[in-house]
Amino acid sequence: GAVRKFAEDKNEKPARHWRIVNEIPTLLLIVIVILVVVKPF
Repeated sequence: GAVRKFAEDKNEKPARHWRIVNEIPTLLLIVIVILVVVKPF
C-alpha cells in the first residue's frame, strides 16, 4: 500500500498531494461549522 511505499521512500505522489489530502478533513470541519453557525437552510 501507499504507507509501505512511503516508508520505503518509493512514494510516487508529490508532497503537495499529501498536503492537500491532509487539509481535506480540516476544510470539511470548517465548512460544517460555518453551515451550522450561519444556518442557510
